[in-house]
Amino acid sequence: MDGPTTFRILGPLDIRRADGEAISVSGAKERALLTRLLLEPGRAVSDERLLRDVWPEADDATSLRESLQVRISRLRRQLAGAARITRAGAGYRLDADPEQVDATRFERLIGESADAAPSEAVRLLEQALALWSSPPLAELSENGGDGHRERLMRLEREARTRLGHSLSAAGRPARAVPELAALAAEHPLDEAVATSLVTALHADGRSAEAVDVHRATVERMADEGLDPTPGFRALVTDVLRHDVTTHPRTFPRLGPDTEQDLGRPSFIGRRRELDDVVDALVAGATPLVTLWGPGGVGKTRLALEAARRTVGAFDEPPIVVDASRLESADQLSASVARAAGIVEQAAGPPDLTAAFRGRSVLVVLDNMEHLLDATDVVGSLVAAGGGIRVLATSRAVLGLGVERVQRVMPFPLQVGAVGDVDARTFLVRRAEAMGARLSAEPATEGDPLTQIAHRLDGLPLALELAAARLRTLSPSTLNQQLSSTLGVLGSLRDLPGRQRTLHATLQWSAELLDDDARDLLGCFGGFAAPARLGAVTAVSGTPDVLGPLTQLVDHALVHHVPTADDEGAYATLETVTEWATSQLRTTDRLAEVQARHADHFLDHAHEVTADLLTGEQVAATARLTEQEPDILRALVHARDHGDPERLRRAVLGLWRWWFGIGANRTAVEWLEQAAALDDGDPDQVRVLSLLGLSHASLGQREQALAACEACEEVVGRTGLDPASVPEVDGARWTHRLESGDPAGAVDAALTAAHTYRTTGRQVLASEMLVRAGVAAAGAGDLDLAERLHQQALPALRAQGPRWELAGAHNNVAHLALARGDAKAALTQVRTALELFGRLPMARDDWIAYETLMSIRRVLGQVEEARHAATEAMRRSARAGDRAALTRVRLELAGLEVDAGAPAAAAEQLLDATQDELAPQSRWQLLATAAMVLLAAGDGGGAAIAAELAADEEPDPTLVNGHELRGALDRARRADGEAVSFHALVGHLESVRAAR
Repeated sequence: MDGPTTFRILGPLDIRRADGEAISVSGAKERALLTRLLLEPGRAVSDERLLRDVWPEADDATSLRESLQVRISRLRRQLAGAARITRAGAGYRLDADPEQVDATRFERLIGESADAAPSEAVRLLEQALALWSSPPLAELSENGGDGHRERLMRLEREARTRLGHSLSAAGRPARAVPELAALAAEHPLDEAVATSLVTALHADGRSAEAVDVHRATVERMADEGLDPTPGFRALVTDVLRHDVTTHPRTFPRLGPDTEQDLGRPSFIGRRRELDDVVDALVAGATPLVTLWGPGGVGKTRLALEAARRTVGAFDEPPIVVDASRLESADQLSASVARAAGIVEQAAGPPDLTAAFRGRSVLVVLDNMEHLLDATDVVGSLVAAGGGIRVLATSRAVLGLGVERVQRVMPFPLQVGAVGDVDARTFLVRRAEAMGARLSAEPATEGDPLTQIAHRLDGLPLALELAAARLRTLSPSTLNQQLSSTLGVLGSLRDLPGRQRTLHATLQWSAELLDDDARDLLGCFGGFAAPARLGAVTAVSGTPDVLGPLTQLVDHALVHHVPTADDEGAYATLETVTEWATSQLRTTDRLAEVQARHADHFLDHAHEVTADLLTGEQVAATARLTEQEPDILRALVHARDHGDPERLRRAVLGLWRWWFGIGANRTAVEWLEQAAALDDGDPDQVRVLSLLGLSHASLGQREQALAACEACEEVVGRTGLDPASVPEVDGARWTHRLESGDPAGAVDAALTAAHTYRTTGRQVLASEMLVRAGVAAAGAGDLDLAERLHQQALPALRAQGPRWELAGAHNNVAHLALARGDAKAALTQVRTALELFGRLPMARDDWIAYETLMSIRRVLGQVEEARHAATEAMRRSARAGDRAALTRVRLELAGLEVDAGAPAAAAEQLLDATQDELAPQSRWQLLATAAMVLLAAGDGGGAAIAAELAADEEPDPTLVNGHELRGALDRARRADGEAVSFHALVGHLESVRAAR
């Protein structure tokens, strides 16, 4: 066959050879059998299931086994040369790539759309729905198929619903409405469909129709005796308030420094300011908008609302970084990178310009006033251009040339101010939302509520604190209290006028608390991120904090915010945190609270990091990411207060988390500090071993060798038995691999694996087997490499989805492809991709897409290979991994040569030359250049590439290494000119220009 046969079962059975010729299959049962086998291509389907699904009407299907064999025999003859059916155990298997079957592609495309940006999701879903031809599985009887038909029809409905929602989110609601209206007519009781239709109508400016659709759906459900969910009931209120989001994701909490105010009440007022910000970011394409104003004026709330309103204008959810706890430009740069999924590189702070180039996302930098010397970080984001927008909040102007400053003022004091909500109205709405019952007296200049709003200068935070009191005090009583209290507390002459009002209001609010609640409020000055109940209890030093904590929440001083596991946490606004910290200093409690804070988070980190070795890795990673600001604060406290043993223990646990999320520079920084404790303890050896590995992962060969040699020095000096500390052999693995001795590295890893196994640590033993396999591949022994990986997989699988398991499956896929088994490789890489998709720290998922590209290339599936390459490049670029991006470009260049497009291949190579290349990547680039130039008929240029490649070391694990070596051999026979890399680039540019 010149290409793969394709099968369609999402409708009448249709089989086509690669050239489009139809293959006819006669016989109803034969067609039904083929359809059933195509539901599970490449997998065995038992006789019992085939009999049950193809002969569902039979009373005793077992009596039809002979008929099954006859039908299979006939089917084999009809498919001769197009597909093969083999006996597999007690069943039959159709030997076909799942991607040859439209139903498999249909499910894959829908699955990929779930995490895609709106515009990409539209493309994927349209591709999926183009495959649909109702009814599916037409060859199976109504009772056959074991629920497969129903499942496919549910998927088709889900795809249509998602398409409508994604169209709205991508800014195309007018196109979404007719699609969703037709679907709603078919499924009038489906809340998900109705929700998407209401949302699309609202986004298209047809709110009245949206309300009508909602009302009709609720009435129809009532007629059927069904109750709408609370979320669907509330949807109409959101429409009326113009508070509907069209993005399929909820507002994200994307990093350890993300905003803390998710639990705040709904946005009130500021419509004009909000419209100005949104217009500047979207319509005006302003690269940097700074919301400027005093503390407590509502800058954060306005920024977050603007981010929520603009979600559909960008391809990615907003990235939100709370800069209030950061102290330097490097910390700001690292926090932005972490929130954006950018891995740390050896060279220093991340290159945000390069990492963000080509992306479409809003970056919110909250509380920037104390980081005015970090404006270069903001400038690097702006320099990325394209779809990057930055929205900052600050009490001071940043001073950048491209900055648009929008001043945020308190609510206007004039009652009934034109065009916006006045301070009195905000106070009333917030008080009523908190449960206060206020009389409906008309607003006048002299009524108590108006006077309260004036006393508090219209500051939203001060008004919020006062609103909490209106549940228990009448407006007149509260006004009298404020009149007497603020007169005394307002004597903070060292503060600007409005800030005196705010601090005085906070002081007044605190004095109305009981002693326990007031002390607890002070403890919030010790936290760097939202704190869970256990952390609040530990840091307060009080066994029962629920009563005082409830009081703080009731008084709007503390807010409950959501967490990924629904437990929730407690947070304060930055202004409240500043006040709480000042109170700790005033009462000499700061050192005591900081010590309890460090004790709790170091102990908690030790407990949570233990789960990184288990099936709880995903949950543990989420918890550590959420609490990273507090964990880092605790590490600093241990370092600065003379507790090196505790610091070392915490760092040893946290290393695996840092390594998994790509924070290798952070790992190196803390491992070096932990290594300063020179006591000959086994933990010192463990730290040095991990330090060597972390340096190696950053490409810092000399530092890696030095750390491993220091590890050996400690062992030699103390007489420590390596058999009791397998990390010694782990260091030897790193040293030998970095020294060019992969065979020796295999021996070291196997010794470490044996030690771990004999001490009952099976997961660590399996991880060392994987390392041994990596070294074996480097030594050119691919059979041994694959055997070692296969030995490691059972113990890794037993722990559930983990980053290490996903990486191992990808390695096995790569090795299977190297020995020519593309189908086995495809199975392994799909497993790897499925695992990476379930992991929050899947920074290396691009590797699996690169492997998938190689597999598709070997299978001759050019378009699918290009799609995988595009995804690999997108993910590696988004992670800021330039070396990874180069690797993919080199592989893609080879693919373009296969496709007869040497100009496109040359373009990829020229892009790859823009970055510094690792030694083995240099050989691959030069060998690929020789192949490209030969394909373009440029023998002279190919000869230059071949001569340059002779001085480089090839990578023995390259799947297409034989092909590249062959290209070099051919190129060496060509006549060449003067040899230089510059000359080679000139030849490639000539090939590209011919495009």
